Amino acid sequence: MAARAGERSGNGRAREGAGSVRVVRAHTGRVLAYPGARLEVLLAPGPAGPAAALLGTVELMPGACLPEPPGLSSHPVEELAYVLSGRLQLWVEGEEVELGPGDAVFLRPGERHRARNPGSAPCRALFVLAPPVELP
Repeated sequence: MAARAGERSGNGRAREGAGSVRVVRAHTGRVLAYPGARLEVLLAPGPAGPAAALLGTVELMPGACLPEPPGLSSHPVEELAYVLSGRLQLWVEGEEVELGPGDAVFLRPGERHRARNPGSAPCRALFVLAPPVELP
């Protein structure tokens, strides 16, 4: 959640600070928990939030998939992801790729996809949905 220095809030929506800077404090966003996975929405549209994107992190435990098979995820907007740590196996419209720290991926609107952590350590990635959509 964005807040002024020292403030904490947990809905993933930016708030107006004393100036024009919005700060997101670690572990203060809206959390979406799934078996073996955790999404945290850091910046989402709101009165002082971004108008054109949603920013979040995802953490997958070893062997975890998001969504769980046979489910697939799809958004009517562009999705960008950047792997911070660990390994990320991504299935996109029948194509499988494996990403590591420093790798980035772009998904077009409507592309069906699933993420899996094939490694032995947690995987963390940053993701952006643009324009923003509401996550369940």
